[in-house]
Order: sequence, then C-alpha cells, then structure tokens
Amino acid sequence: MYKLEIYSRNGCVYCQMAKRLLNSNDIQYQEYDVTHDPVLTDEMRDRSNRVSVPQIFLNQEHIGGFDELAKAIRNDEFMQKLQAA
Repeated sequence: MYKLEIYSRNGCVYCQMAKRLLNSNDIQYQEYDVTHDPVLTDEMRDRSNRVSVPQIFLNQEHIGGFDELAKAIRNDEFMQKLQAA
C-alpha cells in the first residue's frame, strides 16, 4: 500500500488543482494544511527544500508540486510508482 502526502494551503489554486487531479484518478492521499501551522510549514520545507505549495510525497519520495505531479500522471510514471508500492 502506498502513502501519498500533500502539503497545501487554503486558497492555493495549484493545491486545489493537485487535489482535483488526484481525486479524478481515485488516488487516496493524506493532506497537511500548512495555512496556519508553522510547525507543518517547517516540516514541509525540511522535507522538500521548497517553500511553495503544494508539495507532494509518495512513500517518502518527493514528487514535487502540481506541475511535476501532472507530468508524472500524464506520462504514466506516477501510476507505475503507485502500483509498485
């Protein structure tokens, strides 16, 4: 079983698009809302070395943000990783 995590922020269009893309492909995920949580924000930064949202992780591997997720789903790389988990 895979573990997919997404760090997001309220009002973030790219976060909404990432979640919509995951939902439309019936991909389950755990969401961490960093909007008002400096501890989660620091955790996200430590894990990804990025300050923007969303930040997406599959089984502890950093996938990236929305653009990287969309590309990985488009070229079937993401689904292959899910199936291998």
